[in-house]
Amino acid sequence: MNIPPERLLGRKVRLKSGGPDMVISEVLAGDKVVCQWFCGDDLQIGTLNLCLLEPMEPREAPRHHFVPVIGKATSSMYPFTISSLNLTV
Repeated sequence: MNIPPERLLGRKVRLKSGGPDMVISEVLAGDKVVCQWFCGDDLQIGTLNLCLLEPMEPREAPRHHFVPVIGKATSSMYPFTISSLNLTV
């Protein structure tokens, strides 16, 4: 990975050969890092060489469309009510 060491801490990575998502928790000398990941409910920790890892692509943030409201909100601004959504849990 061509990422400066100071920006590796907290980065999500995966082994190039596959495997679980991991997080870099410590940067060591000699291109080695300490990674943490979960195997079921168990936290695993291991020291790996950077050449074995690839960065995870950041997931795209959901796009929310917020409309600023100035003044008091009225029922005509929202064409639905909670009861009209007919949600089941």
